[in-house]
Amino acid sequence: MSVRGGFIALVGRPNVGKSTLLNALIGSRLSIVTPKPHTTRQRILGVLHLEDGSQLAFVDTPGLHERRGRPLNRLMNDAARQAMFDADVVLVLVDASRLGDEDDTVLEAAFDSGRPVVIGVNKTDRVRPRDALLPVLAALGERWPRAAAIVPLSARRRDNLERLVDALLPMVPEGPPLFPPDMITDRDLAYRVAEQVREKLMVQLRDELPYGVAVTVERLARDEQGRWQVAAAIWVEQARHKGMVIGRGGQLLKTVGTQARQGLVELLGGPVHLELWVQERRDWSRDQRALRELGYSGEG
Repeated sequence: MSVRGGFIALVGRPNVGKSTLLNALIGSRLSIVTPKPHTTRQRILGVLHLEDGSQLAFVDTPGLHERRGRPLNRLMNDAARQAMFDADVVLVLVDASRLGDEDDTVLEAAFDSGRPVVIGVNKTDRVRPRDALLPVLAALGERWPRAAAIVPLSARRRDNLERLVDALLPMVPEGPPLFPPDMITDRDLAYRVAEQVREKLMVQLRDELPYGVAVTVERLARDEQGRWQVAAAIWVEQARHKGMVIGRGGQLLKTVGTQARQGLVELLGGPVHLELWVQERRDWSRDQRALRELGYSGEG
Protein backbone atom coordinates (compact mmCIF):
# COMPACT_ATOMS: atom_id res chain seq x y z
CA MET A 1 0.00 0.00 0.00
CA SER A 2 1.43 3.37 -1.02
CA VAL A 3 1.94 6.09 1.57
CA ARG A 4 0.54 9.49 0.71
CA GLY A 5 0.80 12.96 2.11
CA GLY A 6 -0.52 16.36 1.13
CA PHE A 7 -2.20 19.60 2.08
CA ILE A 8 -5.97 20.10 2.21
CA ALA A 9 -7.20 23.71 2.25
CA LEU A 10 -10.34 23.85 4.39
CA VAL A 11 -12.39 26.80 3.14
CA GLY A 12 -15.93 28.11 3.29
CA ARG A 13 -17.97 31.12 4.23
CA PRO A 14 -18.10 32.09 7.91
CA ASN A 15 -19.84 29.77 10.37
CA VAL A 16 -20.07 26.61 8.25
CA GLY A 17 -18.11 24.60 10.84
CA LYS A 18 -14.56 24.53 9.47
CA SER A 19 -12.88 24.75 12.85
CA THR A 20 -15.23 22.16 14.35
CA LEU A 21 -14.35 19.82 11.50
CA LEU A 22 -10.61 20.36 11.92
CA ASN A 23 -10.82 19.59 15.64
CA ALA A 24 -12.95 16.50 14.99
CA LEU A 25 -10.56 15.15 12.36
CA ILE A 26 -7.40 15.71 14.40
CA GLY A 27 -8.95 14.78 17.74
CA SER A 28 -7.66 17.91 19.48
CA ARG A 29 -8.95 21.47 19.99
CA LEU A 30 -6.50 23.16 17.64
CA SER A 31 -8.90 25.80 16.39
CA ILE A 32 -11.20 27.81 18.65
CA VAL A 33 -14.95 27.59 18.05
CA THR A 34 -17.68 30.11 18.87
CA PRO A 35 -21.17 30.73 17.45
CA LYS A 36 -19.93 34.04 16.02
CA PRO A 37 -18.61 34.52 12.47
CA HIS A 38 -14.95 35.32 11.78
CA THR A 39 -13.75 33.47 14.87
CA THR A 40 -10.80 32.06 12.90
CA ARG A 41 -8.50 34.87 11.80
CA GLN A 42 -5.41 33.03 10.56
CA ARG A 43 -4.49 29.79 8.87
CA ILE A 44 -4.11 26.89 11.28
CA LEU A 45 -2.50 23.57 10.33
CA GLY A 46 -3.79 20.28 11.69
CA VAL A 47 -2.05 17.03 10.72
CA LEU A 48 -4.05 13.82 10.55
CA HIS A 49 -1.83 10.73 10.88
CA LEU A 50 -3.31 7.59 9.33
CA GLU A 51 -2.49 4.02 10.30
CA ASP A 52 -0.53 3.29 7.11
CA GLY A 53 1.74 6.30 7.68
CA SER A 54 -0.10 8.61 5.30
CA GLN A 55 -0.66 12.19 6.42
CA LEU A 56 -3.35 14.69 5.55
CA ALA A 57 -2.42 18.23 6.54
CA PHE A 58 -5.61 20.26 6.88
CA VAL A 59 -5.29 24.03 6.75
CA ASP A 60 -8.19 25.72 8.53
CA THR A 61 -8.76 29.20 7.10
CA PRO A 62 -10.79 32.30 7.97
CA GLY A 63 -14.25 32.37 6.45
CA LEU A 64 -14.32 34.05 3.05
CA HIS A 65 -16.52 37.13 3.24
CA GLU A 66 -17.37 40.32 1.40
CA ARG A 67 -16.20 42.85 4.01
CA ARG A 68 -12.78 43.95 2.80
CA GLY A 69 -12.55 47.48 4.23
CA ARG A 70 -10.23 46.85 7.15
CA PRO A 71 -6.68 45.54 6.62
CA LEU A 72 -7.58 42.73 9.03
CA ASN A 73 -10.48 41.68 6.80
CA ARG A 74 -8.23 41.74 3.76
CA LEU A 75 -5.63 39.63 5.54
CA MET A 76 -8.28 37.08 6.48
CA ASN A 77 -9.59 36.81 2.93
CA ASP A 78 -6.09 36.68 1.46
CA ALA A 79 -5.09 33.91 3.88
CA ALA A 80 -8.03 31.79 2.76
CA ARG A 81 -7.44 32.37 -0.94
CA GLN A 82 -3.68 31.76 -0.73
CA ALA A 83 -4.26 28.51 1.14
CA MET A 84 -6.18 27.16 -1.85
CA PHE A 85 -3.31 27.81 -4.24
CA ASP A 86 -0.80 26.28 -1.82
CA ALA A 87 -2.82 23.08 -1.29
CA ASP A 88 -3.03 19.79 -3.14
CA VAL A 89 -6.81 19.61 -2.65
CA VAL A 90 -9.44 22.18 -1.69
CA LEU A 91 -12.17 21.05 0.69
CA VAL A 92 -15.10 23.47 0.53
CA LEU A 93 -17.41 23.16 3.51
CA VAL A 94 -21.02 24.23 3.17
CA ASP A 95 -23.93 24.21 5.62
CA ALA A 96 -26.55 21.68 4.52
CA SER A 97 -29.25 23.65 6.31
CA ARG A 98 -28.37 27.02 4.77
CA LEU A 99 -26.95 27.18 1.26
CA GLY A 100 -26.64 30.55 -0.45
CA ASP A 101 -24.84 32.84 -2.86
CA GLU A 102 -21.83 33.10 -0.53
CA ASP A 103 -21.23 29.38 -0.99
CA ASP A 104 -21.21 29.84 -4.77
CA THR A 105 -18.60 32.59 -4.38
CA VAL A 106 -16.35 30.30 -2.35
CA LEU A 107 -16.82 27.39 -4.75
CA GLU A 108 -15.99 29.56 -7.75
CA ALA A 109 -12.78 30.67 -6.05
CA ALA A 110 -11.96 27.05 -5.20
CA PHE A 111 -12.33 25.87 -8.80
CA ASP A 112 -10.34 28.89 -10.01
CA SER A 113 -7.40 27.60 -7.96
CA GLY A 114 -7.02 24.71 -10.39
CA ARG A 115 -6.89 22.18 -7.55
CA PRO A 116 -9.25 19.21 -7.13
CA VAL A 117 -12.30 20.31 -5.17
CA VAL A 118 -14.23 18.22 -2.66
CA ILE A 119 -17.48 19.60 -1.25
CA GLY A 120 -18.17 18.70 2.35
CA VAL A 121 -21.84 19.14 3.20
CA ASN A 122 -21.76 19.81 6.93
CA LYS A 123 -24.46 20.01 9.62
CA THR A 124 -26.53 17.23 8.08
CA ASP A 125 -27.89 16.54 11.57
CA ARG A 126 -29.81 19.83 11.31
CA VAL A 127 -31.71 18.83 8.17
CA ARG A 128 -35.23 17.64 8.95
CA PRO A 129 -36.73 15.45 7.71
CA ARG A 130 -33.66 13.43 6.72
CA ASP A 131 -35.05 12.88 3.24
CA ALA A 132 -34.72 16.63 2.66
CA LEU A 133 -30.95 16.16 2.41
CA LEU A 134 -31.20 14.23 -0.87
CA PRO A 135 -32.37 17.20 -3.00
CA VAL A 136 -29.64 19.35 -1.42
CA LEU A 137 -26.95 16.88 -2.50
CA ALA A 138 -28.54 16.49 -5.93
CA ALA A 139 -28.63 20.26 -6.45
CA LEU A 140 -24.97 20.61 -5.48
CA GLY A 141 -24.02 17.83 -7.89
CA GLU A 142 -25.95 19.48 -10.71
CA ARG A 143 -24.59 22.95 -9.93
CA TRP A 144 -20.97 21.79 -9.49
CA PRO A 145 -20.39 18.70 -11.66
CA ARG A 146 -16.66 19.41 -11.61
CA ALA A 147 -16.47 18.49 -7.91
CA ALA A 148 -14.25 15.45 -7.34
CA ALA A 149 -16.59 14.29 -4.56
CA ILE A 150 -19.53 15.51 -2.50
CA VAL A 151 -19.58 14.13 1.04
CA PRO A 152 -22.41 14.71 3.54
CA LEU A 153 -21.19 14.86 7.15
CA SER A 154 -21.70 16.26 10.62
CA ALA A 155 -18.52 17.57 12.20
CA ARG A 156 -20.26 18.14 15.52
CA ARG A 157 -21.38 14.51 15.73
CA ARG A 158 -18.32 13.16 13.89
CA ASP A 159 -20.61 11.50 11.35
CA ASN A 160 -19.12 10.28 8.04
CA LEU A 161 -15.61 11.63 8.68
CA GLU A 162 -14.03 8.34 7.55
CA ARG A 163 -15.78 8.65 4.19
CA LEU A 164 -14.42 12.19 3.87
CA VAL A 165 -10.89 11.01 4.55
CA ASP A 166 -11.31 8.14 2.07
CA ALA A 167 -12.37 10.64 -0.59
CA LEU A 168 -9.44 13.00 0.05
CA LEU A 169 -6.58 10.52 0.43
CA PRO A 170 -6.29 9.36 -3.23
CA MET A 171 -6.05 13.02 -4.34
CA VAL A 172 -2.82 13.79 -2.47
CA PRO A 173 0.55 12.68 -3.85
CA GLU A 174 2.52 9.60 -2.86
CA GLY A 175 5.69 10.26 -0.96
CA PRO A 176 7.50 10.25 2.38
CA PRO A 177 5.96 11.72 5.53
CA LEU A 178 5.69 15.50 5.57
CA PHE A 179 5.81 15.86 9.35
CA PRO A 180 7.18 14.04 12.41
CA PRO A 181 4.79 11.38 13.76
CA ASP A 182 4.05 13.36 16.95
CA MET A 183 3.32 16.69 15.24
CA ILE A 184 -0.32 17.70 14.93
CA THR A 185 0.03 21.46 14.33
CA ASP A 186 2.55 24.11 13.37
CA ARG A 187 1.20 26.61 15.90
CA ASP A 188 3.27 27.14 19.02
CA LEU A 189 1.94 26.94 22.55
CA ALA A 190 1.76 30.73 23.02
CA TYR A 191 -0.53 31.06 20.00
CA ARG A 192 -2.86 28.36 21.28
CA VAL A 193 -2.94 29.93 24.75
CA ALA A 194 -3.83 33.33 23.28
CA GLU A 195 -6.58 31.75 21.20
CA GLN A 196 -8.08 30.10 24.29
CA VAL A 197 -8.41 33.51 25.91
CA ARG A 198 -9.82 35.10 22.75
CA GLU A 199 -12.40 32.32 22.42
CA LYS A 200 -13.79 33.07 25.89
CA LEU A 201 -13.79 36.79 25.13
CA MET A 202 -15.77 36.32 21.92
CA VAL A 203 -18.39 34.29 23.73
CA GLN A 204 -18.78 36.83 26.53
CA LEU A 205 -18.65 40.11 24.58
CA ARG A 206 -21.47 41.81 22.73
CA ASP A 207 -21.83 41.26 18.98
CA GLU A 208 -19.55 43.92 17.47
CA LEU A 209 -16.79 44.31 20.02
CA PRO A 210 -15.07 40.89 19.63
CA TYR A 211 -13.76 41.81 16.19
CA GLY A 212 -11.76 44.70 17.67
CA VAL A 213 -10.13 42.49 20.31
CA ALA A 214 -6.76 40.74 20.08
CA VAL A 215 -4.74 38.75 22.62
CA THR A 216 -0.99 38.43 23.02
CA VAL A 217 0.79 36.19 25.52
CA GLU A 218 3.46 38.10 27.44
CA ARG A 219 4.60 35.30 29.73
CA LEU A 220 4.31 31.51 29.49
CA ALA A 221 6.52 29.48 31.82
CA ARG A 222 6.46 26.88 34.56
CA ASP A 223 7.52 27.82 38.06
CA GLU A 224 9.53 25.66 40.43
CA GLN A 225 6.38 23.91 41.65
CA GLY A 226 5.40 22.96 38.08
CA ARG A 227 2.54 25.47 37.93
CA TRP A 228 2.10 27.30 34.63
CA GLN A 229 2.43 31.07 34.90
CA VAL A 230 0.50 32.72 32.06
CA ALA A 231 0.18 36.46 31.50
CA ALA A 232 -1.76 37.81 28.53
CA ALA A 233 -2.67 41.26 27.25
CA ILE A 234 -6.08 41.91 25.74
CA TRP A 235 -5.91 44.65 23.12
CA VAL A 236 -8.87 46.87 22.25
CA GLU A 237 -9.21 49.59 19.62
CA GLN A 238 -10.83 52.34 21.66
CA ALA A 239 -10.57 53.55 25.24
CA ARG A 240 -14.29 53.03 25.85
CA HIS A 241 -13.91 49.37 24.95
CA LYS A 242 -11.66 48.76 27.95
CA GLY A 243 -14.60 49.15 30.31
CA MET A 244 -16.71 46.82 28.19
CA VAL A 245 -14.07 44.09 28.35
CA ILE A 246 -13.45 44.55 32.08
CA GLY A 247 -17.16 44.75 32.92
CA ARG A 248 -18.87 46.23 35.94
CA GLY A 249 -16.73 45.64 38.98
CA GLY A 250 -14.33 43.63 36.80
CA GLN A 251 -16.87 40.83 36.56
CA LEU A 252 -16.66 40.13 32.81
CA LEU A 253 -12.87 39.92 32.81
CA LYS A 254 -13.04 37.68 35.87
CA THR A 255 -15.48 35.36 34.08
CA VAL A 256 -13.27 35.25 31.00
CA GLY A 257 -10.26 34.47 33.17
CA THR A 258 -12.03 31.64 34.99
CA GLN A 259 -13.26 30.04 31.76
CA ALA A 260 -9.93 30.49 29.98
CA ARG A 261 -8.01 29.01 32.90
CA GLN A 262 -10.17 25.89 32.80
CA GLY A 263 -9.36 25.43 29.11
CA LEU A 264 -5.67 26.10 29.70
CA VAL A 265 -5.44 23.43 32.39
CA GLU A 266 -6.52 20.91 29.77
CA LEU A 267 -4.26 22.38 27.06
CA LEU A 268 -1.14 22.68 29.23
CA GLY A 269 -1.73 19.54 31.27
CA GLY A 270 -1.31 21.07 34.71
CA PRO A 271 -2.34 23.82 37.13
CA VAL A 272 -2.38 27.36 35.71
CA HIS A 273 -2.12 30.83 37.19
CA LEU A 274 -3.56 33.24 34.63
CA GLU A 275 -3.14 37.01 34.69
CA LEU A 276 -5.11 39.15 32.22
CA TRP A 277 -5.10 42.89 31.62
CA VAL A 278 -6.60 45.20 29.00
CA GLN A 279 -4.70 47.72 26.86
CA GLU A 280 -5.75 50.13 24.14
CA ARG A 281 -4.08 50.28 20.74
CA ARG A 282 -6.25 52.62 18.76
CA ASP A 283 -7.72 51.18 15.53
CA TRP A 284 -5.21 48.32 15.52
CA SER A 285 -7.24 46.31 12.97
CA ARG A 286 -6.78 49.16 10.47
CA ASP A 287 -3.04 49.62 11.13
CA GLN A 288 -0.63 47.43 9.16
CA ARG A 289 2.19 47.90 11.67
CA ALA A 290 -0.08 47.06 14.60
CA LEU A 291 -1.36 43.98 12.80
CA ARG A 292 2.20 42.70 12.37
CA GLU A 293 3.08 43.41 15.98
CA LEU A 294 -0.04 41.65 17.23
CA GLY A 295 0.75 38.56 15.17
CA TYR A 296 -1.33 39.16 12.04
CA SER A 297 1.44 39.07 9.48
CA GLY A 298 -0.66 37.72 6.63
CA GLU A 299 1.54 34.61 6.55
CA GLY A 300 -0.21 32.63 9.25
